[in-house]
Amino acid sequence: MFSGKSIPMCVSFFLLLFSFLLKQAAWAEKNLLPRMPEFVIERGPSEAFQVVECFGKVKLEKENAESRLSVGIKNISDKILETSIKIRILYLLNEDSVKLSINGLPAVYSRKNPRFPFSLSPGQEISLQVSAKQGILYNLDSLKTQNSDDPKPGKSASSLSIEGFKKFFEKENYGCRFMIGHLVSKWGSFPVDFKNVHLEISIPRDFDGVFPLSGLWTKSERKGDVEYFFNGPEGFSGSVFLPKRDVEGFRKLRDAAAKEVFDGK
Repeated sequence: MFSGKSIPMCVSFFLLLFSFLLKQAAWAEKNLLPRMPEFVIERGPSEAFQVVECFGKVKLEKENAESRLSVGIKNISDKILETSIKIRILYLLNEDSVKLSINGLPAVYSRKNPRFPFSLSPGQEISLQVSAKQGILYNLDSLKTQNSDDPKPGKSASSLSIEGFKKFFEKENYGCRFMIGHLVSKWGSFPVDFKNVHLEISIPRDFDGVFPLSGLWTKSERKGDVEYFFNGPEGFSGSVFLPKRDVEGFRKLRDAAAKEVFDGK
């Protein structure tokens, strides 16, 4: 039981936590780095879902990426979940490159309405697979193109003002970037529980990886490519692959962005 004095302290703690989560969500919305396709759950409590299987494979070449993501999402609650999934694919080269299947059946992906409603009974799973060809060149021009391609201005991350992004490109034109995001999340910002994740990322020899936690990825070199592998339930989100010459500058930018979030800016 909480004492009379501890209740205000408890409320303050949860208000502080809620404020921090909002800031994290706001930064996630502003982070438009090219990334793997993602499945965004739009309704239902995040703790009601579990990703029971997740396999992703990416091949980076020059300024493009070929990505494939396969997940199984299970209802681990004791209630029927009526929800929908949004397929989020940034910097898509063309809509025809997207291949999508739901529970083993082909489905049509539309950039104008990339949402799919579904229902899950307790213990039931849904299987989703998507592959796509994406651009990984990240600069103001590519961001403007992504913004103009957005089907619903004012409703998504890419509808944020281009003026707000100009400061990120004043000192550096950036270059090729490719991030591993949440892969499956609630509202695009809050991750759900993963049972296990297996990722295979093939990059050119002049690329390298920047990871939020060290020691979770393994590296293998063969022929002309370098391959990174990830196996585990967490720690993959926020990993970025980019040219070696840009690694140090990117680390500094990432650290500065994280400081802004924690400082409340």
